[in-house]
Amino acid sequence: MKSLAVLAVSCAFSAVAVADDSDWPSLRGPRHGGAAQATLDATEGAGFVVAWRTALGAGYSAVAVAEGRAVTLFSDGRTDVAVAFDARTGKELWRHAIAPTLPGRDGSFDGPISTPVLGGGRVFGLGPRGHLFGLDAATGRELWTVDLVTREGAKLPFYGFGTSPIVAGGVVVVPLGAAGGGAIAGFDLATGERRWRIGEDGIAYQSPIVLSVGGREQVVAVGDTRIFGIDPAAGRLLWEHAHGGEVHPIATESIVPVPAGDGRLFLKLRQDATAVLRIVPRPDGGASVETLWTAPVLRTTYVVPVYHGGFLYGMSGRSTLTCVDAGTGEVRWRSREPGDGF
Repeated sequence: MKSLAVLAVSCAFSAVAVADDSDWPSLRGPRHGGAAQATLDATEGAGFVVAWRTALGAGYSAVAVAEGRAVTLFSDGRTDVAVAFDARTGKELWRHAIAPTLPGRDGSFDGPISTPVLGGGRVFGLGPRGHLFGLDAATGRELWTVDLVTREGAKLPFYGFGTSPIVAGGVVVVPLGAAGGGAIAGFDLATGERRWRIGEDGIAYQSPIVLSVGGREQVVAVGDTRIFGIDPAAGRLLWEHAHGGEVHPIATESIVPVPAGDGRLFLKLRQDATAVLRIVPRPDGGASVETLWTAPVLRTTYVVPVYHGGFLYGMSGRSTLTCVDAGTGEVRWRSREPGDGF
């Protein structure tokens, strides 16, 4: 979108019951699955109304919401900025300058790609030039900033840094793609000092998630050729697996793993095929990885699907909304609506 807009949508239903974790503190929500945990009373005539609307500049960053604040990143035409709004009223609370705007390439728009993460009264974000930063969520005051290129040896991706950081195990987890065991790194929440770095792999625009494996919360991060399971508090590599995907912007370079039930992960591995993997925990804390299926479904798209009730819902190409059985890869239905799914 040339002009990014922030929208707050209110429910006009007669009754709305929302789970305690109804905040949306990072990319794809509190469970990293893209599904809102809410029950809506869809009586006749019910629907949604726009509570407020604010026009911003260019960018691809989504919106993170926690503790009554909605935070996103965008370009004001000269500078990439982080901005916070009152989630209920839309009033701008503060604005923080990250760095001069990184121009878009090959037809992409200017502005940030990464989505910030909120936690513990702080905002953590990643600008497209590689500036990882921590801010006070109430005031926008900068607590620290780290240049991942100059200090950590991360390589600037073609379209700029697009990975969305997460908070897990008391650190900010960010894929780097740096040489010498620096595929993934964890940074101190209070100071920005690097606590650990792990793995050998290239990184483009992939984002990590938190997943429970055998009852143990761990970070799962995908690189160009491998997938890693990490204990974020200890900075320990628990397991890794060569996923065999195709290194391409619309394949492994833009993977966001999708939890698909019972230790399973959906991955967009190739331009023409996707897969569901099963992570099987071992007594020593590690895990083995099995491929349940590969199929030509939910492919040739940047859209990350949503898992719900045993099914994956997402785009195939740019035009076809598709429902896939997460256990088998079988297509259950297709629909041409709602249109362009780029």
